[in-house]
Amino acid sequence: MTAALRHLSERSEAESRRRPTTPFADRLFRFNWPLLVLAFVISGIGLFNQYVVGQNTPDDFFAGQALRVGLGFVGFLIVSLIDIRLLRRLALFGAITALGLLIVVAFVGETFNESTRWIKVGSFTLQPSEIAQVALIVFLAAYLDDRTHAQMGNPLWLVPPILMIGAMAFLIFQQPDLGTTIKLLVLCGLMILCSGIRWWLIALTLALIGGAVSVIFVWPDQFLKPYQIERLTCFTSSDAEIERLADASPCDQPRQARIAIGAAGVWGHGPLQAPQLESLIIYEPYNDMILAVHAEQFGLVGTFVLLALVTCLIFLGFGVASVCQAQFTRLLALGAALNFGLYVTINLMMVLSLLPVVGMPFALLSQGGTVTVFTWVSLGLINNAWINRHLVFSAEDSV
Repeated sequence: MTAALRHLSERSEAESRRRPTTPFADRLFRFNWPLLVLAFVISGIGLFNQYVVGQNTPDDFFAGQALRVGLGFVGFLIVSLIDIRLLRRLALFGAITALGLLIVVAFVGETFNESTRWIKVGSFTLQPSEIAQVALIVFLAAYLDDRTHAQMGNPLWLVPPILMIGAMAFLIFQQPDLGTTIKLLVLCGLMILCSGIRWWLIALTLALIGGAVSVIFVWPDQFLKPYQIERLTCFTSSDAEIERLADASPCDQPRQARIAIGAAGVWGHGPLQAPQLESLIIYEPYNDMILAVHAEQFGLVGTFVLLALVTCLIFLGFGVASVCQAQFTRLLALGAALNFGLYVTINLMMVLSLLPVVGMPFALLSQGGTVTVFTWVSLGLINNAWINRHLVFSAEDSV
């Protein structure tokens, strides 16, 4: 009798694995609507601020950003509706493709401001480092899925993902893009931490990363470009020292942003009113310092509302991860939420001079093609995880 029940159970599980996760028509009605509404509201705020920037500069940033949001939404729909098992099977292929694009950048990439980070595709440009981060989220979620506690304690099991992460981090660092390199390492480290890795491996990894960063800062001339060293030097300089420097926009960039935020007060100057922006004092208002443009108009209250919306989106991703019954879907949602949260946190600290200027955009607000599209794609991962939150790939994955 017991053998018969075991046979039926195994047969049922095998049939469950062969069945599609959720019928396609049903997936359309199982979207996480609060997630989608929050993404559109934040993107709408970003579009409004891009319009304001365009009114005070020769370029029209609104139209281009609106197109990117539209493309990102299409990507969101595709990723949300794809069969989760197919996404899991394509994880390694996606990571290898992203790694290949980073290698292509090293040889034929487009150079701008001493950085070679883009690939020209017709009239479009791709930034593979942004694609790589999303590809790594899916790859790590698939690789760490169905690993036992004993396997997670064996360092040899971590060699494949560490090699993939290290190769991508090295290629991004060579572009050079120190900010994205550190963000990628933190993102992957947090995902591995949340997958159940042993604490002594965490301590070893942190020691290795800390040692590598220390070497970079001890001998910056050997690893960093002159403009990167200048940014680090500016970060340790006082405002009085920065004011004495002539035409030092990398140094003056965060100082002017702080002035704009402080002068806005509690309620701001009002919509379309941004004195520092109108005076062309805020550097890169469409990208790194878009938060300062928003704060000038809406003040402390408006900035708090924006950050509250962003926080709700991040914690909504964490909430989806907490209700997923499979390790794969859980790590997908967690990784995507962490990815978005790191964009916002690093940009906020950069604008407030709590970190050096590392060129980190404010996702969904800053102007940028690849980052906008693939931020929407990563939100699609959260939505797909929500649709398949009750799916169990195997008995070991159940909560």
